[in-house]
Amino acid sequence: MPRKSKNIYMRYDSKTLEDAVASVRNGLSYRKASKKFNIPKTTIIDHVSGRICPNAVPGKPTALPRKIEEEIVKKVLDASEKGFGVTKRQLLLKVARYVKLTNTQTPFNKGIPGNDWWRGFKSRFPEVTLRKPEKLSTSRSRMLNKVVVHKYFEDLGKIISDIDLKEHPGRIWNCDETGMSYEHDPVKVIARKGTKNLPGRTTNNRENITVLGCINAAGACMPPMFIVKGKTNRCLNGFATLDAPNGTIWTYQERAWMNDILGQEWFNNVFLKHCGPDRPQLLILDSHGSHEVTELLVKARANEIYILALPPHTTHHLQPLDKGIFGPLQNTYNRLCTEFMADHPNHIIDKTTWPRIINAAWNKTMTPTNILSSFRSTGISPFNPSILSDKLYMPSEVYNKPYPDTPTNVTESTIDIDNLENINTADPPIVNLSFDSAMSTMMNDFIQNDETVPIATSEQPKELNAQSLLNHIISEDETEIPTTWEETLSNIFNIPSCGQSVPKKNKSKQITCHRLLTSDQVLQNKTDALKEKLRKEKEKDERKEKKILKEQEKEKRNREKQLKSKCKPMSKSFNENECFICLIEYDHDSPDDEPDWIGCDKCFRWMHQDCVPTTHENDFDLDVPFYCHECSP
Repeated sequence: MPRKSKNIYMRYDSKTLEDAVASVRNGLSYRKASKKFNIPKTTIIDHVSGRICPNAVPGKPTALPRKIEEEIVKKVLDASEKGFGVTKRQLLLKVARYVKLTNTQTPFNKGIPGNDWWRGFKSRFPEVTLRKPEKLSTSRSRMLNKVVVHKYFEDLGKIISDIDLKEHPGRIWNCDETGMSYEHDPVKVIARKGTKNLPGRTTNNRENITVLGCINAAGACMPPMFIVKGKTNRCLNGFATLDAPNGTIWTYQERAWMNDILGQEWFNNVFLKHCGPDRPQLLILDSHGSHEVTELLVKARANEIYILALPPHTTHHLQPLDKGIFGPLQNTYNRLCTEFMADHPNHIIDKTTWPRIINAAWNKTMTPTNILSSFRSTGISPFNPSILSDKLYMPSEVYNKPYPDTPTNVTESTIDIDNLENINTADPPIVNLSFDSAMSTMMNDFIQNDETVPIATSEQPKELNAQSLLNHIISEDETEIPTTWEETLSNIFNIPSCGQSVPKKNKSKQITCHRLLTSDQVLQNKTDALKEKLRKEKEKDERKEKKILKEQEKEKRNREKQLKSKCKPMSKSFNENECFICLIEYDHDSPDDEPDWIGCDKCFRWMHQDCVPTTHENDFDLDVPFYCHECSP
């Protein structure tokens, strides 16, 4: 079907047509009405005579009724908002499946709609378009749900009220880490229109530097901590540390990562030094292991610092630094790096230039306006439990299950759940399994080739095109065809739901909600866990020592066994008057200058003293047992 050229028809709107029809009915002739309103006379005649309904849509009727298309649009848009967006190819196959199941007569080639139907579908529903979705991990889509967020805000409000911080936003802090790379992402630059593969110069080093920042709800920020890659202090020698933000703490780690020791160092040398003398204070952070060191929590409690850990996998909407600081910081850093590389062709971003660039980006980003906006957008200050829209919870609706009772106090709260990263294998969808499983397993191969796809099974043909794929999908569940078009459409465009997880023997405890890390229960749990860890390590060391001793004893026994087998007396008879080395017999009538003889105390064989190998100890002391070179240990 050829594409439509520029439309020369329908150069009038419905209001003009209604006015023309009304004028004719009031006595105006058809010819004059056509000339006055610029509408064809035959069109006016058809509407005045009633041959065409007043609300009729111009053009040929669509392949599918308007009501069905509206329902398809509703289901497709709902699926995209929940994170289960339908691609163009999937939509065409689903429509083809509906057509075949309902025996609908359509002009589609082989029953499958093409690009012309797709363009018409988009024109009839302007709200439908193609968009590339943003990445959202399964863990985040599952954990950001109303139950978790509601409980978090409920306990956060209680903590703020109990320690009287509502009127003291300067005592509400948030800290987090982010990674900054020497190799930046070039930003947009001015170029010739139509240019492709525009080069953007970057540095030669791809190392990362961890930046730890801390801000409060009053718009202030603490000096950052920079963690560079290295094993000794020598790794810091090349950095122009004086160009970094004022008060920056420089440290190092083998992989430039945050760990327990650096977490304690930051708390002691940065937070306690810059948080001020007012008490109590609240520190909100994520559940990274370096934030939950027992010594750090004990010291925080002694200094009246309440530490609240955010619910896991929700920091992209609940943590101020993630929500409104680190993104602009990275964008500003990329822009400054691009400008620096353009202005200095003989320089690169390295240890000497990086501190100056990150200092400029830090000062441009860490402004009171940005910080206040970050706390406001996360609902922390001013306190707003309903700051998140209901649309953000839609991806989690697929995983909705009965939620376990949470503790009344904000303490350690865990439940046994399967690994969230492996949700695809742990929680298979149970709705419409026949169609969705076939679609998921075959679509990847099918979209790679518009005509044929090789299938490595004996039951399927060697080549599978769109029609054979559709027939294969239909044949798997054609025995359960619904009776109404609504049920058929719902069955085809359903959103998979999360079934019950398969129970596993070795379930690991996963943290599923926020925790007040300085509470009695959490500290007790941390202490018990540390003791248990030390006990297991001690038992492991003891087992290792026992294993080493056992191996040593076994080796000793094997050595003794080999020695015994080697020095075992000869079972066969031998000539006592013969040297078993040179095989010369002893002559009783020999002269006195003949070499002396000596016998082995183990094998009882005799030999000349001169025949004993020089490498063998041969002190020939009659008071000490003598062993030949074959029997000696």
